[in-house]
Amino acid sequence: QAKEGAIEAVRELRLIADVYPVTSPFPSPTWVWDRTLWLAEVFDFKPSEVISTAAKHTVGGNVLVDDKPQHVLDWMAEHPNGVGLLWHIPNTRTLTQYDHLRVKNWTQVVEKVKAL
Repeated sequence: QAKEGAIEAVRELRLIADVYPVTSPFPSPTWVWDRTLWLAEVFDFKPSEVISTAAKHTVGGNVLVDDKPQHVLDWMAEHPNGVGLLWHIPNTRTLTQYDHLRVKNWTQVVEKVKAL
């Protein structure tokens, strides 16, 4: 199930930018394929648009949205002109040192991308 507003936000972002889901694979023999199918069904991504890697910092782009602070920090170090956004989740709420990177909903993501 997609987060509230995600489908509409991704649709809107795809009108103004190239959007590629970058997802870390889980240790399961079918996880990558299952995730790719879900992204196709829910967001209409082609399998060739889905990037499965634990090394998210190696993926180019202007913006990375992720829920793991280390992924965002590593990506920003590799892409100093890029914008890293930390998706707010319960287990990162006490990490206030990342509040300047934090987004709490899809509206905020779209606003920040449009501001670029």
